[in-house]
Amino acid sequence: NNYHFYEPVTRERGFINMIIWLMFFLVFLQYFKNQSNGYQKQIEGKNKQLEDHQILLLQQTQELEDSNNKLQISNSTKEKLFSIVAHDVRTPIAGLKTSLELFNQDIISKEEFLLLSRELSIQVDQLQNSLDNLLHWSHSQMKGIDVNKEKTALNPLVLETLNLLQQNLSAKNIKIDLASHEGFLIDADPNHIKLVLRNLISNAIKYSYVGSSIALSAKKENQFIHFSVGDAGTGMTKQKAGALFMQNSIASQYGTSNEKGTGLGLMLCKEFIEKNGGSLFIESEIGKGSIFTFSVPAA
Repeated sequence: NNYHFYEPVTRERGFINMIIWLMFFLVFLQYFKNQSNGYQKQIEGKNKQLEDHQILLLQQTQELEDSNNKLQISNSTKEKLFSIVAHDVRTPIAGLKTSLELFNQDIISKEEFLLLSRELSIQVDQLQNSLDNLLHWSHSQMKGIDVNKEKTALNPLVLETLNLLQQNLSAKNIKIDLASHEGFLIDADPNHIKLVLRNLISNAIKYSYVGSSIALSAKKENQFIHFSVGDAGTGMTKQKAGALFMQNSIASQYGTSNEKGTGLGLMLCKEFIEKNGGSLFIESEIGKGSIFTFSVPAA
């Protein structure tokens, strides 16, 4: 009888123990799962960190390669520029020396010497423009471009530039068609705009034919002042126009009267205009001329 009494109790205890062990197993399984999930998240976190580091490393490598390429282009451009300018410096100096020697030896008259000196003066002005551009470019490469914006009237800057280039205009008998742009005020660095105007108008003179004209015009649109310099000169292809503002396009270039240049001035124009919050555009067609238009914020 005792046996029959304890048998259900034993079975009940066994059942309870089995439930306890099952619960223990489930708890252990959940703990193990939680631990596994934790480890998995740690692994995923480490993998994400590795991926981020790898992306950062690739970015830094690309930036280093880009900087190296820019440095190589800059060094190549610098060598090319100094070579061109050094060669161009000799021409007016040699011409002036020869003219003085001929005059001192009474081989040429005073009138002939004055005629030669006017021609040499134009060459010296062109050389000074090239040297100014070279100095500005060198400064921008070493220290960047400092921008000191101020409210400035555009008209006086244009007239000042035309006055500086009057001898060059007269030498090729070029007429200036100056549309009225009085009252236009710009928010820009006046020294930068002077350099841009000088280079764009000098470039137009260089590629204009003797006896032709250059059109200067301005308009206000969408809070910007747009100023255009148009010539009826040699013009250029779209391919050449597209590469005009790139450093690797620097080379000796000759105008319609064999004027020399490097193309550096136009590259500087683009940099200076963009630093002043504007943009520079070119339209050109071979045999019909070119139009350079820059825009800067209106004041």
